[in-house]
Amino acid sequence: MMLTIPKRWRNLNQEFARIEDKLIQSVLNDAVVTNGWSIDKEYNIHRCERQSTIERKTSSQKILNARVIEQFADPADELKFRQMREKYTSRFVPAHDFPGKVDEITKIFRSVKITPVESDGQKDLYRFLRHTWRLPFNTTPGRTLSFIVTAGEEQKAIGIFSLASPAMWMASRDEHLGYEKLDRLEISKSGNRKNYEDKQSWVQRWKRCGMLEDGKHPHPLSGKYTVSEFIGSLNFTLLERIKQFPVFCFKDRPDLIQRATKHGIKVKDTKPSWLNGIEPSSTKTQRERIKKRRRITEKCLDALDALNPSPHSPGPNSIESLYDLLHDSGDNGVALKAMKYGLREAKTKRISGDIAELVICGALPPLNKLRVGKLVAMLALSKETQMAWNKKYSNSDSKIASDLAGKAIRKKANLSSISTTGLYGASNAQYSRVRIPLTLGQTLRWEMVGLTGKAGKGPSNLMLSSKTWAHIKSYSETSKIEGVSGKFGEGTSARIRRMKSVFSHLDEHSSMHGYAKPGEVNRLLNSLVENPFSRSVHVANLSPNSVRYNLNIDSELSNQVTTPSVETIVEFWKQRWLMPFLSRSSEFRQQIVREIRSIDLRSSLPPFTGDVMN
Repeated sequence: MMLTIPKRWRNLNQEFARIEDKLIQSVLNDAVVTNGWSIDKEYNIHRCERQSTIERKTSSQKILNARVIEQFADPADELKFRQMREKYTSRFVPAHDFPGKVDEITKIFRSVKITPVESDGQKDLYRFLRHTWRLPFNTTPGRTLSFIVTAGEEQKAIGIFSLASPAMWMASRDEHLGYEKLDRLEISKSGNRKNYEDKQSWVQRWKRCGMLEDGKHPHPLSGKYTVSEFIGSLNFTLLERIKQFPVFCFKDRPDLIQRATKHGIKVKDTKPSWLNGIEPSSTKTQRERIKKRRRITEKCLDALDALNPSPHSPGPNSIESLYDLLHDSGDNGVALKAMKYGLREAKTKRISGDIAELVICGALPPLNKLRVGKLVAMLALSKETQMAWNKKYSNSDSKIASDLAGKAIRKKANLSSISTTGLYGASNAQYSRVRIPLTLGQTLRWEMVGLTGKAGKGPSNLMLSSKTWAHIKSYSETSKIEGVSGKFGEGTSARIRRMKSVFSHLDEHSSMHGYAKPGEVNRLLNSLVENPFSRSVHVANLSPNSVRYNLNIDSELSNQVTTPSVETIVEFWKQRWLMPFLSRSSEFRQQIVREIRSIDLRSSLPPFTGDVMN
């Protein structure tokens, strides 16, 4: 990729007074100094392409290193982490006298425990452990639960992992959670003409996702579902969504009250607990919520009308007839739009408390070479993890849903699926071939389901320095750009949304003053913050009926197959991964032991400086 820098910002050392110039210059500096871009004599800026996994990992680590160093720029923070290093070094497995015999090494992994991070002391320790990877540490909005993995008689820290609220949209992940695309997929391009999968391909795709013809009875452990079950779950989801809102108060929209009643909603039961049953409307936020309640209710009712056109006309009972309804019915896409909205609401219901993203996962020094990363990835799927998540969030209100509904929206958390992405490009050994055998012939595993982005493209928080983010925040506030404050509930990726809004505003300003052509600055800045590498996407469904549960076909997860315990996982990991690794040859094992013993643990722990990082 090659782009031309507009003349005004070609001197990266120029002193600017205006915040917009400082911001553009700062983005350019980040790109050149850290992110692998270079500028030629004609002031074209282009990125050096990295092909091999090692090159991509080295390039990514340079970016991550720069972000971590920033977090120790404040002398007070550096001093704090030096004090933490003195305090916590004893919590790690010693490196200098690491055992050399197989049975002695395996003893390290006795009595493995995973401890949820809850107290202030645990949070302090987890923050320190998190920094040992030289990855930047940021607070994750939404639901988050972190764990420290310890082992041995002295319970030394051997790994960490963290679950968090997932992003709402991620194509390859969503399909394996049950939210398959109802549209015909685009399969190729020929000039300006787009080609889409045919009927047979569409039908086969849905069969692979678990859909069966009506009349067939899926095995209880298959996770499959019939066409009618699928459509019925969409109807159920839409009705449940409407019931969250105070339809009783929609006096200004009697049509919605009438339509809701037609679909069996008992409007009186939706009367809120507000004083006199009147929706609060004194603030701008409250008035916006009033509009949003009616908008969502109307969309749900439109979808219900399309899914239930007449009680005398039976719905589709085969996958082929479902295709005909969605793509060949001549209704201008009404049925397709209705089912897509129902599927969206199904995901909205489950993704807050029942589906999680594994945002942190890995081994701690000096055990990184012993496949402990795989162990931690397996422990994230344990019964203890599932129980801890469910316990923490089963009695908590959903803030966004509650604020919108005007009442407490609370449901029992039931962790059904976990997803994650590999950090260094498309290959990720930590999740590869991770399978845990269960009872009744079932298997729990991390399945690679695709890659992020399209050709690796997509904005990333990590591409910009703290200095640039400060400029973005300042410019956003000075220019009074709305909807990008970063408040919880405002939308996903608050930082990214603010950044893109600022870039668009900068483009308008620059073109208006003749500094650049319309669209030129926006295209340049958005290209400079793209993550150049795709990441592998992995999904683990924790129950045989996770997909049915995610689609709201089943109200509970199956208890016929028990999620494995920490103890079961550790023993399986030892036999499947640790012992074969240590038993390759005595020479190989001795080499690994020498490498571990040579680790200077103190230099592997924060705070890091530029010299140490190099």
